[in-house]
Amino acid sequence: RPESTDHLGNKVGNRFGFPEFFDLAGRMGWRIILVANLRDALYGKKAPTEAAAHAAALLQYALEHSAPDSIAAFQIGNEGWFY
Repeated sequence: RPESTDHLGNKVGNRFGFPEFFDLAGRMGWRIILVANLRDALYGKKAPTEAAAHAAALLQYALEHSAPDSIAAFQIGNEGWFY
């Protein structure tokens, strides 16, 4: 996987992604709280419709690639200050 850039401009390695997380969660019996990005829409990096489509695609991917009933909750954003 290519490196990405975080919100502060730092390079971030992506050797542990969703496939690895879902596999680990399944082996450990964890329930997953999946949080989709809201920040990009709030700051105009993405149109709200694009951000919503990305969130929906993330949830669909999670449902297809995680253990049955492992998704405990799906949350849009964690920007508590926004609400």
